[in-house]
Amino acid sequence: MTNQSEYVELPSGICVPIANYKLHRLPEYDSNPLIQALPRILSDKEFIKAVQHYPISTEDERDLPPQLRYHCVERLTAPIPQGYFQPLIRHVELHRMVVIAIMQGYVPRNIAKAEHAIRARQIHQALVKEEGNSLDKYLTGETSAHSITLIGPSGCGKTTALLRVLNLLPRIIFHPEYNFFQIPYIKVECPHSGSLKDLCINIFLKVDSLFGTTDYYKKFSSRSNSEGHMLAQVALIMHNHGVGALIIDELQYLTAAKKELPERMLNYFVSMVNCLGVPVIRVGTNKAVQLLNKGLKHARRAGGIFWNLMKKDEEWKLFCEGLFEAQWTKTVTPFSSEIADALFEESQGIADIAIKLHKMVQWRAIALGGNEIITPDLIHEVAADGLVLVKPMIDAIRSGDPDWMEKYDDISPVDTEEYYQKWLSKIDSIKIAEIRKQAKQQQNKTSADSAKLSYIILELLKQEVDRSLAKICAEKVLAGNTGNIHPSKLVDEAYKLALEGLLANQKQPIEEKAKLQPTYSVGDMRKAIKDGLEKGLSEFESLETLGVFIDPVERFIKVGSLAENLSNTLS
Repeated sequence: MTNQSEYVELPSGICVPIANYKLHRLPEYDSNPLIQALPRILSDKEFIKAVQHYPISTEDERDLPPQLRYHCVERLTAPIPQGYFQPLIRHVELHRMVVIAIMQGYVPRNIAKAEHAIRARQIHQALVKEEGNSLDKYLTGETSAHSITLIGPSGCGKTTALLRVLNLLPRIIFHPEYNFFQIPYIKVECPHSGSLKDLCINIFLKVDSLFGTTDYYKKFSSRSNSEGHMLAQVALIMHNHGVGALIIDELQYLTAAKKELPERMLNYFVSMVNCLGVPVIRVGTNKAVQLLNKGLKHARRAGGIFWNLMKKDEEWKLFCEGLFEAQWTKTVTPFSSEIADALFEESQGIADIAIKLHKMVQWRAIALGGNEIITPDLIHEVAADGLVLVKPMIDAIRSGDPDWMEKYDDISPVDTEEYYQKWLSKIDSIKIAEIRKQAKQQQNKTSADSAKLSYIILELLKQEVDRSLAKICAEKVLAGNTGNIHPSKLVDEAYKLALEGLLANQKQPIEEKAKLQPTYSVGDMRKAIKDGLEKGLSEFESLETLGVFIDPVERFIKVGSLAENLSNTLS
């Protein structure tokens, strides 16, 4: 378990982990603290196990009164990381693309190198000399960032999938050695107005909410500030906080903006990727495709993933099977192909609608009383009553008529058959099903073991066994329990261990992890400072030997007033 000392609590209430530098076994990654501080790269199997979640329904809960079971059903749509989530092939591919984009974007942005301070100085010069206008003229150096565009109908789960991937990353990481707060990603909504100023304001507000002490909104959001000034301030924030990726959700809002604004917004995204090296992940409905198709440059830089509706295939059955395991009706209805067909007929492969329909069906069954059995007929009946608002859209999808579907911009079909077939062969759906079942069994075992552990500890406490000793003895007997031993016998074994005084043997000294020594490269600021201190030189004098002259203004830019303010607040 992580010690509290490994976290720093910000005024916003967010607990920020202190950077734990690890080796990713790639040279371009293992010399960059911003990348070393990120979680290790997961295999496809590890990712599936990390993000999948199946709400648990127990026999005891199915015996609860109806008014309580209504609340249990809500677990299906609980906020991330809870709620029902079945990872599929598309989720694995999205995870891979997002992690690559963030890590590759960090490669040329290294806080341990002099170029980081130089880049801050260049942004500051653009602010002083031209009010932030023509920022690209002042920024030098190559970037390796690229953008991703995630397009799909409303309710198909694209934003949820992206958030599941991003949830594997810390919101902020603190680097004490550099007095630096790193933000792996920032997610904001695209402004309805299409205004770049409004986009900047959204970013200011988001960063302020993360830290709780910054005043970027008050300082820079005044309408008297020019657009160039605000954009340059955003660039400085992105730089000073090591933002790994900027996620722009609801891209289709731009279709309602004034004619020239969407093009300027899209150009800005390209500029952010090219100049700052910050990957931009754009998320929108099919309606946003018309924006990207207007310009070859935007389509080429899109890195698009078309997130179409699920098809009536094995993946759909896998999705429905996992969904149907969560039942709080008196009678547990076995999953069947007829159930999957009924859910598909009424949702047409829209994940959000299928999950909510399963909720409504359970509510109806519980309210009707009796045996509370879920049937295909009940699914159709509930859909007719409860999906009135989306029925025209569902009917349009069901018809397959392009002209009818064209009336609903968000579901207008996108031809992605070639892309789908290309990636379908990469991962066997059957393997994902096997992983899901293994994880489900592990989840059930963990839940059962947790209940047994609590029971054993409570029984030992009744025997006046010290709490810490009770926990150690309970964990030991539970770990050695390979069969279906009655909990009372486990209590006897644990109590016997406590009497024998095995506490001392359980407390093996924990070896302190050796701190990874940084890998220095030519021109590394850390190496210069370290060598300078050994020679009796100050940090300022040491950095001068590298040709990086840092006056007070540049020092303010490099560190950013935020880090020092937060350090003072936390101390």
